[in-house]
Amino acid sequence: LREIGRWLAQFGDGVYGTRGGPFKPGRWGASTCKGDTIYVFAFTWPAEGTLVLPALPARIEKATLRSGGNLRWEQTDQGLALSVDAPDPLITVIELKLDRDALAIPPMNVPAAGAISAGKPARASNVFQNKTEQFGPAKALDDDPDTRWATDAGTEQAWLEVDLQVPCEVRRATIHEAFPGRIRAFRIVAEKDGAWLPCHEGTTVGEDFSADFSPVVARRFRLEITKAAEGPTLWEFQLFGKPSP
Repeated sequence: LREIGRWLAQFGDGVYGTRGGPFKPGRWGASTCKGDTIYVFAFTWPAEGTLVLPALPARIEKATLRSGGNLRWEQTDQGLALSVDAPDPLITVIELKLDRDALAIPPMNVPAAGAISAGKPARASNVFQNKTEQFGPAKALDDDPDTRWATDAGTEQAWLEVDLQVPCEVRRATIHEAFPGRIRAFRIVAEKDGAWLPCHEGTTVGEDFSADFSPVVARRFRLEITKAAEGPTLWEFQLFGKPSP
């Protein structure tokens, strides 16, 4: 109880007299607001180091890491990117001062994983029995661990493409295979000047694969499965980074 009391003494202004929002709560954390201020409470900081929140219909005049330390932030029409050197092991608290009333901002969903690819347009070379509504490429980009992109039985090669809609600096990818062991070789590529350039290459994927690579700025990225023992099917294909200035 004393620890809770100490925490409230430091951050209570982000709790008392506030209303939830505008960023909807989830595994990432939660937010509150009052007046011209939004309080961000991040429970889990992304492994790639940057928390990406939806774009705000207001200008941020000041951003403060309430627990102290260095906060780097970038606001664009595509979203808000927040980076800290050392996230708080309990809750990272960030205060955002706006140029207008925060209470007037409607609620906004936050992708659970913080992937910049979440919900973006997608294409694929193959969909299981053409059942796009159930197994289409968008199912691997919906940030929902219970839906999947699937290909026809016997498929040995396939690709999944995501359009980030604007050039983004991507430096990390995760792949979650629904039936581990089917993928035997793959590569992640980015389109630049009409050519597909490699970002990362690998063999097996499994249930929880992640790869960090040198930052690549592009709008379109593909996961190219070049060898599979059976029709590949993925829960999620996620890209992490931030919109390019």
